[in-house]
Amino acid sequence: MTDNSPIILWFRRDLRLTDQRAVTHAAASGRPVIALYILDEFAGGAARWWLHHSLSSLGRDLAMRGNRLVLRRGSAAGIIPALLGETGARALVFTRSPDPGVAGRDDGLARDLRAAGIEVAMPGGNLLFPPGSIRTGAGQGFKVFTPFWRASRLAPAPEWPQPAPAALPAPGFPVASDRLEDWDLLPASPDWALDFGPCWQPGEAGARARLAAFIRQELGRYGRLRDRPDL
Repeated sequence: MTDNSPIILWFRRDLRLTDQRAVTHAAASGRPVIALYILDEFAGGAARWWLHHSLSSLGRDLAMRGNRLVLRRGSAAGIIPALLGETGARALVFTRSPDPGVAGRDDGLARDLRAAGIEVAMPGGNLLFPPGSIRTGAGQGFKVFTPFWRASRLAPAPEWPQPAPAALPAPGFPVASDRLEDWDLLPASPDWALDFGPCWQPGEAGARARLAAFIRQELGRYGRLRDRPDL
């Protein structure tokens, strides 16, 4: 990359800045970053509530680093080329999905964009080990967890988690965005999610707090109790 055109950082299920290779790639590019989330399908009610608050949390984290979350609704195959044209961005980065169906669509989008001269990066990051990287002695995939775990212990260690960047500079021009409130992800009448707040904290900070609690309270007995469905 030799110019100062923006790079689009496309968030999907990985709504965080820490330990996010796509975020690290965008920050290291030295380009202005357009942080994008696309709503292309609706989930159930509780998932919609979670998504609203997770996006709100991500937006605050981006604002602390000099950026903002751009929200668009529709098909990625239509929205991303349109946004590239609107902004003059010449690069796109997003986390590659381990789901074969989604990965196929990702590959098709990347192929079309690269043919148009757009740089596309799809780092992994949703799994410690990419699908197919840990195999049996016969070269097959594992079907039982414990042998897979033993084999994974012998494999090269996954990359060390990267911290969130201190800054993610935004372009020097406005980029049109939907308003999160206009997506109507929250229940209104009745508000059956009223008591969710004390129980759940969507967003990266909430996830880190839950992980810390698990390490502090549950990790020591996980080996004994992990097969208990009631725990």
